[in-house]
Order: sequence, then C-alpha cells, then structure tokens
Amino acid sequence: MRSKLIFTGCLVLVLGTALQVLSLGWLGWSADFVLIALLAFGPRARFKEFILFLLIGAAVLSWRPGVSYEILLVAGVPLFFFAVEKIFPWHVWINFIISLILGTVVFYLLLGQQMIFLEWAVLLKVLFLNLLWGSALFIFLGRKFAPRGERMFV
Repeated sequence: MRSKLIFTGCLVLVLGTALQVLSLGWLGWSADFVLIALLAFGPRARFKEFILFLLIGAAVLSWRPGVSYEILLVAGVPLFFFAVEKIFPWHVWINFIISLILGTVVFYLLLGQQMIFLEWAVLLKVLFLNLLWGSALFIFLGRKFAPRGERMFV
C-alpha cells in the first residue's frame, strides 16, 4: 500500500467529518463530505486501499460498536461505484462526476425518499456542495496520485 495516499486519505476523511459536522451547525443540514471523499478515492486507490478507506470512513462517522444502516450505505454506495468505475471505459473525470451525482441521489433514495421528494431544494444544495468538495478532491488527488502519463481531463 502507498503510505502517502493512506496518510492523505486519513486526513481527508477527518477533514470531511469535521466539515460535515460544521455544515450541520452552520447551515442546519449537512452535506455528505465523507461519502464524497470516499467516492473521490475510487479512481486513485487500489482495492485494498479503498477497503481501508471505507473502514476508516465508517469509523470516523460512527464511533459506536454497532453498524447502522446509514453507515452501511456510506460504505456500500462508494464500493458499488468503485466497481462501476473500473468497468466503464470512459475518462476518469466523466466516471467521477457521474458517480458523484448518482452516488448522492442513490444514497438518499436508499436512506429515505423524503429528501428527494419533499426537500428537493435542500438536495440541490447538498449536490452543489458535494460537487464543489468532490471536484476539489478529484483535482488534488489527481495531481498527487495519478499514474505518470495519465491525463485528468480529455
């Protein structure tokens, strides 16, 4: 495993957790910074590294010994899109944007449809913040951990 990526991943997940808690206090709702961070590691991490990130992400979100349905979704949705990104032969950034948007929508569909059907304005704000956070992480991780010769955009 690549130690720099693991260290960076731990820092990003802790930062994502802090932003998620702060956004709840500041905005009254929280964006899914940890979920998006896990999705952002998909194009750059190997399978073992990605599983480690999923475990760390679940640990920073839920320090209790039991596993809740929400934590399973936070780990399961990125794992699904990790596999999907490896199958489809599009550019990395296209796969990432699609997985970011669909990952957020699928997460809220599986969590409960109230956010999508009743609070769609909040969902649009969450999607906007997720796109900002995800794009920043994608660019940062692409510059630091992309294989040599790989172009990030087209």
